[in-house]
Amino acid sequence: MYTDDTKENLYDDEELENEKWDNHRGLIFKIIIIILCIGLLIWLISVLKNRNNTSDNSDIHLANTEKIRLAGESYFFLRNNKDKVQYINVAGLKREGLLSDIVDANNKVCSDSGTLVNLDNNTDSYVMTIKFSCSTNDKNEVFYYNKNTLACLNCNGKTHMDGKTVVIDDDKEKENDSSNDNQKDEENPTYSCVDWSEWTKVRVNEPELTERTKVMVTGVKYGKKTVYGEWSEYTKTPIVNNDGIEIETKIVNEQVWSDPKTGTSVDTSNPNIKIISTDTINDGGSNCNNGYVDNNTCYSNELIVGNLTYKEYNSGNYKVKKAYCDGVKTLKDSDGLFVITYLNCQYNKKISNSSSGRSYTIYTYQELETKDITYYRYRTISETNEPNEYTNVKYEEDKIPEGYVKLEGSEEIYYSYKLSTCEK
Repeated sequence: MYTDDTKENLYDDEELENEKWDNHRGLIFKIIIIILCIGLLIWLISVLKNRNNTSDNSDIHLANTEKIRLAGESYFFLRNNKDKVQYINVAGLKREGLLSDIVDANNKVCSDSGTLVNLDNNTDSYVMTIKFSCSTNDKNEVFYYNKNTLACLNCNGKTHMDGKTVVIDDDKEKENDSSNDNQKDEENPTYSCVDWSEWTKVRVNEPELTERTKVMVTGVKYGKKTVYGEWSEYTKTPIVNNDGIEIETKIVNEQVWSDPKTGTSVDTSNPNIKIISTDTINDGGSNCNNGYVDNNTCYSNELIVGNLTYKEYNSGNYKVKKAYCDGVKTLKDSDGLFVITYLNCQYNKKISNSSSGRSYTIYTYQELETKDITYYRYRTISETNEPNEYTNVKYEEDKIPEGYVKLEGSEEIYYSYKLSTCEK
């Protein structure tokens, strides 16, 4: 039966429950706030991490883009797969020997299967899309190629496709590849433990096999080349440098005749002297037959040392060399008279065997001399602009035929195998 006491007890229980709720409500709110703060902190950390991992045209991103693009150009265009395959990933490019690992800005290797190159054949162009699968969330890159010339329309930097590249028909190349003539059935090959297998482009991943590789390339002889004419004969005449010629010089040490010289005393018997002409000159002066002329006076060539009296010293009959007398004294002469005497003078005596009019010979001659002589020759230079020539088969780079060079982007890896051990 419901009594007033029961009613009073019910009110007491309700007040007790309300009091408990009031006591725990503050604690519950604090817990909720802590949970919200933790969730907010986790969200902020996630946002900051994604922001730090985002690569926006960084140097590494640009370098990786160019690396993949060049490999894609080689695969789709140079190897003529543009209308056969729509896309290829990094793993496929690595199998083709065109690419190595792609490492992102976090120094982590991008996914080989997820990172790929897609080529769409549109109406007016080929569209190459590079899609990255890296820890840095790199953005995709798109490149456009002219439908006719295959020239890249927006490649900034290096590209294989400059509009001049001639794409080789890979199917014809395979038909002419002599290495395939003797190739064994690749589906069920047999291997020796002694001899290497035939070369193949198919790589076998078997632990019991030892592998060797070689890189084969296509040779190209570019049509634009320089053509040289025959060398002319060497000449001493200098050649002026002009467009269209190449000049070559050489220096030879040889004996040559000098430029003409003149002189009055020449050894005409010397074989190294060549007389060109002689001229006799008469200067109107005195001519000594047995001496020399000084001031139109002929003196003996004989040098005498002795005493001269004052009269003799000044007579003009003696050519006394100045400062070559030992002194002056008063001595007796031959007549016993004391006269002024110059002691021990050096002098030449005047002679009378002279004639008026002095003549001499002037020689014009050349001497044989040793000199460095420069010789010149030249040849013509012109340029041709003809179609490029390509080899029908691939070669190792050091075995490309003479006149050809490696076609960039034509590299292919070939494999050969043998068993690592022989069965006993």
